Amino acid sequence: MGQIWENKVLKNIKYFYALSEQEIDYLKKRAPKSKIKFQTMGIKDYYYGNMKKEAARKKLKWPLDKKIILFLGRLIPVKGIVYLIDAMKKLKNIELKVIGWGELSGEYKNYAKSKKLNNIEFIGPVFNENKLLYLSAADAFVLPSSKEGASVSVMEAMARNLPIVTTDIGGMPLMVRDGKEGIVIRQKNSEDIVKAVREILNWKKKNVKKSAKRYKWKKIIDDTVKDYWEI
Repeated sequence: MGQIWENKVLKNIKYFYALSEQEIDYLKKRAPKSKIKFQTMGIKDYYYGNMKKEAARKKLKWPLDKKIILFLGRLIPVKGIVYLIDAMKKLKNIELKVIGWGELSGEYKNYAKSKKLNNIEFIGPVFNENKLLYLSAADAFVLPSSKEGASVSVMEAMARNLPIVTTDIGGMPLMVRDGKEGIVIRQKNSEDIVKAVREILNWKKKNVKKSAKRYKWKKIIDDTVKDYWEI
């Protein structure tokens, strides 16, 4: 009975915003006459500024001659932190900066310590405009989640022109086109992280920031209003 009512409701909706390919496919089957598009929330304009990497690193006292990757998010199991830590065992010449918070923060620190890894720094929580400095100082952004919708952290990193390593779940493959804005890998796979990080840090040219323009709040609002008037 519940499915019958759901089908009736869905067929009467003219426009859907979806956050993953799976949602889009499901809605196409349930509401074939409706319009469906991938749509996210947006980020503030200050993420699109022009802070230089060298200046950011000097302020943070980070080395200028090191490759640095960044994780920013909640420190919970679905974010794939353990797999990222394991990957760092084979990425000894690369530094990982972990920005985030969560009840498992201490456990992740101890896990990294148990692996005798000295190329990982847990920075703690950083919010709002304070994130700009860290995003500007990094070479790439890594989010190896096993569960994700449309990551705001990835939007922020793209706005800073950082290439992305992320997984093939949720809306991530729609945000990060493999070989364009970054590299899409399998979830729960440290070897894939190692290969992707090594590859992406050798990219010569990148214009990820151009793709991030679609996440500006003004564009999101303008597109939403346009969709509303098309109904």
